[in-house]
Amino acid sequence: MVLLLHTLIEGLIGLLFLFFPAWVQRLPGLGAGSGESFLLVTKMYGLAALLLALLSFLAWRKSASPQFVLTITGLLTAFHLGMALVQGLYNPDVRAMLSHFLLVVLLGAQFTRLRKQSWAEESK
Repeated sequence: MVLLLHTLIEGLIGLLFLFFPAWVQRLPGLGAGSGESFLLVTKMYGLAALLLALLSFLAWRKSASPQFVLTITGLLTAFHLGMALVQGLYNPDVRAMLSHFLLVVLLGAQFTRLRKQSWAEESK
């Protein structure tokens, strides 16, 4: 369920950044950007968010493959931890950091649960 939630969040953000870059200025801490460089960065961020949405969707669909789901969940947890740290250090508005940190907690809990299951199966 966490992976599906992640897919929806990243997919929505990715589509907004890619097709409605002016909307990005409404996000906390991003301020009023303009020009071609700002447009380029928002579109690149949109594509990156869509890639993350695709990865979490594939992991959600491949739930029969525990190793794949474990790998993707671990990567997404590490990514959002990095984003939470960067947002915490450089973004004066803490809402973006808190949203990434919430994803770290949810994905990290799922990763831990899957890892424990994997260890239990290996010890049989």
